Parts: sequence; C-alpha cells; structure tokens
Amino acid sequence: MGNRILIVGNDSRYNELLSRTNAKYEIVVVANIELVGEYLLTKKVDLVLLLIGENFFQEVSAFEQVKQQNEWYDLPVILIDNSPFPIPNNIRLAFQAGANDYLRGNCDDIELISRIESMLKQHKRWSELVFENHSHAETLSLMDKLILLMDRADNSFIIFDSKGEIEWVNQGFNRLYGYTIDEFKRKFGRTVFEASMNPEIRAKVEQCITTRKSVNYVSECPT
Repeated sequence: MGNRILIVGNDSRYNELLSRTNAKYEIVVVANIELVGEYLLTKKVDLVLLLIGENFFQEVSAFEQVKQQNEWYDLPVILIDNSPFPIPNNIRLAFQAGANDYLRGNCDDIELISRIESMLKQHKRWSELVFENHSHAETLSLMDKLILLMDRADNSFIIFDSKGEIEWVNQGFNRLYGYTIDEFKRKFGRTVFEASMNPEIRAKVEQCITTRKSVNYVSECPT
C-alpha cells in the first residue's frame, strides 16, 4: 500500500481525483477537523488535505488549535481554500495556523497532484533524517557508556583509527605502562603499527576493517 492521505472535509472531488492517479494512495476521509486527532492516535498518516469551506476563519482557527497537539507534530498539511470569497490575507492566516502549503479550491488538478507528490517526498526525506539523527544519538550515547566502562577497567584499552593512529587510551593503560598517550606516542610511535612488535598487526587490523569482526593476536609493546 502507498502513502496514506487523510482528506478532511466533505468534497468528494479530491477523493475521486486521487483515486484516478497512477500513484497508489490510500485515501481516508473524515468529515471535520475535530475527528482527526482521534484517528491519528491509531493510524499513521503521510499527508493531510485540509478542505476549508465557507467559514474560513472559524475552520482555520479550529485547525490552528488542533495542530498544536502531539498527533499533528511534523505532519504535512496542504490547505485548500474553498471559501466563496478568498482574499490574499487567507494565505497568511493558513501558514500562521500551521499549514505547509496553500492552494485555492479552483486550482488545476495537475498542480494539486504535483504539490502532493512534492510534499510527500519532502516528508519522507525529513522522516529519514529524523530517524538517522535519533539512531546517531543513540549510538553516541552507547559509545559514551562503553568508553566510561573501558576507562575504569583494570585492563589496557587503546582506540585507534583505520590508519592505526592512536586516539585514546584508558586509565588502565596509564597504570600498566606508566605513560600518558602523548608520552607513549612520542617514545614508541603515533600508530599501533609502530608501537606493536607483532609482524602480523597490520594484517590483523585490515581483517577487522574488512570483516567488521574482532580478532585475537598477541603482541609485545616495549616500555
């Protein structure tokens, strides 16, 4: 099933129009704005077409109130103004109320479909970015916790980049070897390849990078 579009209003023309397009839309219709919040509690919606009728100011005011609810957060809304005497001020009021786009009721069908498809693409990309940022934040939080545990461990831990450059050592390293990271790098080299006496160290690191799995090896470090 394709994107779910929620039409708020009683004009069947928009339902028929979207049903005729090649895009696979799932169309849901609710009679008025007050019923939308309850629907959004149980169903995911990708876009709202808000049909405004004769009472523009009252209906937009009602929309502005419900748009502040959590269920409407980041939900794209295209407001279609079917009021009998639309005035330029209506555009400003529509965007102030929280609409993402504004169209007159007599707009061309092709323009409406184009606006819908563009809005759906923007919303999809925005959702992906939000998910990526959330996943990135969770990863950073987990890494912070792991580093805290490693830093307090008695064993020695070293973090280095893909080129072998030593970036971090824990307190256990300082206690075992008696060097800070800067002192160790000045004396034995900036990379793990220079510091390690195991001739297979470079091959082991490349294996980790390629397979994304841990490996075991034995190495002596001069002190």
